[in-house]
Amino acid sequence: MARLADPALAERRRREIVEAAMGCFRRRGFHQASMQEICAAAGMSPGALYRYFPSKSDIILAIAEVHHRDAEDLIAGIANGADVTENLVALVRDVVGRCGEDQPLTADVLAEAMRDPELARRFSDHVQHKQRRLGAAIAAGQRRGSVEAGIDPDTAARLVTVLMDGLILRAAVMREKDPEILIAAFRAFVERLLKPAPKEVPGPQSRVSKTSKS
Repeated sequence: MARLADPALAERRRREIVEAAMGCFRRRGFHQASMQEICAAAGMSPGALYRYFPSKSDIILAIAEVHHRDAEDLIAGIANGADVTENLVALVRDVVGRCGEDQPLTADVLAEAMRDPELARRFSDHVQHKQRRLGAAIAAGQRRGSVEAGIDPDTAARLVTVLMDGLILRAAVMREKDPEILIAAFRAFVERLLKPAPKEVPGPQSRVSKTSKS
């Protein structure tokens, strides 16, 4: 009987390959780094590596999936009652911080997604999934009263996602020296978009008016 593969071992090997590939991409760029170099950095044969990742595009997608998993955790927190603004700001701070540390790699990933239609489609699937999850989380916040009830949750999720993608691109390409300025602007936008409007409290004049009418 064939021995069953160990899922934990397989996941660890995938992470090792992704980390090795990221090192190669940082040093040499996406197109300059060969699969042979990645194999050497990961300490495995080409045959073994291709069992996990048939192409460099698959490795690029795996790098993106790491970021998407982190986003999923924060979006799940919003759906379960965590502060919407703080969780979205934490998500943006994380991705913008990574872009700042890894500008050439991030730019390479974005450029390759634009050149490769299949990779672009798979990237789009991830973004659409994140957007749907965020829309559902915003709708849950509306039901709790922590998010403005008058906005469409799907439209709000699309706006937030587009702004986040723009911040990632700006951080990767323009190399912002102070990302906290961008993050503060993002916070202000999200608060204006999602924060519930304060309820009007009747003032003394309105109470007098009601009394006089009675």
